[in-house]
Amino acid sequence: MYETKKLLNSFVDTKLLELSLENLAIEYQKTPTTNILATAFNKVYNLAIQVENKYWGLNDDDLASWCLEKLDYCLKTFNGDNKFSTYFYIVFSNKLREETENINAKKRKGILVSINELINTGVEDTYNFIELLLPTNLTDKEYKYCLLVSDGYDKKDIAEKLNVSRMTICNIEKSLRNKLFTLQN
Repeated sequence: MYETKKLLNSFVDTKLLELSLENLAIEYQKTPTTNILATAFNKVYNLAIQVENKYWGLNDDDLASWCLEKLDYCLKTFNGDNKFSTYFYIVFSNKLREETENINAKKRKGILVSINELINTGVEDTYNFIELLLPTNLTDKEYKYCLLVSDGYDKKDIAEKLNVSRMTICNIEKSLRNKLFTLQN
């Protein structure tokens, strides 16, 4: 975001710096220019940094792009009902929350889908499955279960080989899901 601010500083008009954000929005609605956008960005920069610091895992280039996108939107749609800074804060926060939720949902979906597929259908490459995906705190039965699943055994056969009930197999699966779920956090 700082690099974007440095880049836009050359477009900041010192006469426009005297205007409030509300007045900049009025001028931008009349004639949207780079100078007004750059000046408004300069004025909301610290606020944007405060908003940005509340969210994790977002790329700095994306943050700057979203900030400019939402600032442009706010300047064009500001109607004077609230302070401009409040309006921008809400719009930018909503965008970052939405992006963060999308990222987290994709991670959860990707992890949970692959875990369920592995548990239900098995995998061909046992070494990579055990070494790269599983945590090191597995019990002996959980580890053996993973090996048997990866060899294509079903629940009934695994229960027989481990000399446990099918209910115990369900508990092992539940425990594995919990342990693997904690990896994403």
